[in-house]
Amino acid sequence: MAANRTQIIAGWCVQRMQHGEQWAWMIVVLAAMLGQIGLPGGGFGFGWHYNGAGTPGRKGVILSGFSGSTSIPPVHDNSDYKGYSSTIPIARFIDAILEPGKVINWNGKSVKLPPLKMCIFAGTNPFHRHQQINRIIEGWRKLETVIAIDNQWTSTCRFADIVLPATTQFERNDLDQYGNHSNRGIIAMKQVVPPQFEARNDFDIFRELCRRFNREEAFTEGLDEMGWLKRIWQEGVQQGKGRGVHLPAFDDFWNNKEYVEFDHPQMFVRHQAFREDPDLEPLGTPSGLIEIYSKTIADMNYDDCQGHPMWFEKIERSHGGPGSQKYPLHLQSVHPDFRLHSQLCESETLRQQYTVAGKEPVFINPQDASARGIRNGDVVRVFNARGQVLAGAVVSDRYAPGVARIHEGAWYDPDKGGEPGALCKYGNPNVLTIDIGTSQLAQLFSRELDDEQLTQIASAQMAEWFSLLKSEPPLTAAVNALENRIAALTVRDDARLELAADFCGLFLMTDKQAALPYASAYKQDEQEIKRLLVEAGMETSGNFNESADHLAIYLELLSHLHFSLGEGTVPARRIDSLRQKTLTALRQWLPEFAARCRQYDSFGFYAALSQLLLVLVECDHQNR
Repeated sequence: MAANRTQIIAGWCVQRMQHGEQWAWMIVVLAAMLGQIGLPGGGFGFGWHYNGAGTPGRKGVILSGFSGSTSIPPVHDNSDYKGYSSTIPIARFIDAILEPGKVINWNGKSVKLPPLKMCIFAGTNPFHRHQQINRIIEGWRKLETVIAIDNQWTSTCRFADIVLPATTQFERNDLDQYGNHSNRGIIAMKQVVPPQFEARNDFDIFRELCRRFNREEAFTEGLDEMGWLKRIWQEGVQQGKGRGVHLPAFDDFWNNKEYVEFDHPQMFVRHQAFREDPDLEPLGTPSGLIEIYSKTIADMNYDDCQGHPMWFEKIERSHGGPGSQKYPLHLQSVHPDFRLHSQLCESETLRQQYTVAGKEPVFINPQDASARGIRNGDVVRVFNARGQVLAGAVVSDRYAPGVARIHEGAWYDPDKGGEPGALCKYGNPNVLTIDIGTSQLAQLFSRELDDEQLTQIASAQMAEWFSLLKSEPPLTAAVNALENRIAALTVRDDARLELAADFCGLFLMTDKQAALPYASAYKQDEQEIKRLLVEAGMETSGNFNESADHLAIYLELLSHLHFSLGEGTVPARRIDSLRQKTLTALRQWLPEFAARCRQYDSFGFYAALSQLLLVLVECDHQNR
């Protein structure tokens, strides 16, 4: 491996088990030991199997999507939730139902699970994706109300108190960004048929719900379906101007062109920039480097995820491991060949292509089948202490001894609905899997505001400054939105945790659903800010772990120029020239950054903050 160019390619399945962080971390360590990260054909990759991953991203816009409103106080301000966390790992939502008040560790923090009384599931199906279905059944008995919004009659719908039928993509108008990793272009997804029967668009469903709470105008902001599409498109037009990407007028696109395709990019090698200059192109780790040892994680003192990757014994393991004496076969739950997850599993026509005796197949080695008297085509009962399912046997030496494989996504079909322990007649493997987290770490990697900073942003002095800003009409709406989010933070006991979670998701992730605060993340020239710093007589510290094109550097440069003007030591003309160059560079990528904050910041604090910054920059630019 070391003598030749080697790339370690991994999928995602192994991470979805107890101690799943360890193998992924070790792959990165092994790639670092080989020394080929950042070289063509070397390094590592975790998603090359998915949606063209590995394809260079094209220079195009990224549409913001429906943002919703930030002007309504969140429901968790209710006194029932005082002292509880409003943000929890989704993998622990059944714990919250069954054990409200339980405190769990979550990436260095303690989270107190809130008492849940009602759940709304919009386009998601926990009876497919969540483990240990019999625990879900127990949890459902404690909930007062379950509402499902879907266009398929899933198990979650069948277990819901209220089902609101939603439209498919053929019954509504929308915009679709195609090329999940490559950002290849945008397609007009036009309505083919009117909504069928009683189905409604998700937008209309929530609009009607908001109307019943006298919040319809706040939710829609006065726009209908096409109005929102036009707004989203116009945001893309403005974003494109800063990136040298032209989008046609919406009406021309919708009525004539119907799709746009962005230009092909130059050659891209993952982590090449980091390899060539790790000081200027750091990674998103606390050190900016590949962390074979993580002091941050080590300081959390977790016994199930320590400062470096290692082997941990599982709570269950085949081939002589814990639990194998009573249940010797190891269950694999892999992606199916004939469907995407659980989609189309309800189709009887499609089931004829892969089911065995009308059941989901269970693949088993001849040695294990013979020991149990199982023949090819038999309907068998697959069981453990957590549940039982029926499946159709496929006996083949392609599968290792000691392993039974059932594809994920099989629809849950109990013989006694609502009864824990009921036999699933079709073969959903999540009846058998265990509901346990990977470790106490793996739900978040955060950086956060401290208590002093949170107190400061809610102080009377800050309110006075906001009042001054609001006296300028262009700033009023943006300041009001930020003050609303600050007010929502002040009534939350978990404000720091909320902001830590949002900070991580927005600014530390490297996938498309983030808002990286670097100019180079938006195809801008990262050398521009370095030239401006040199011209201003500034430089970044060698110990600074962020790239020079980080948003914080731009803001520090503007601050430096402002105070230099007051000192009178530098000619005002030169300062103004540098200030305009800095503002121009910022305006090339700040609109897209702010749009992505609005799209992906569910709580809205950073979205409001970035929008205020954008408006301030625009005002400063216009008042030159």
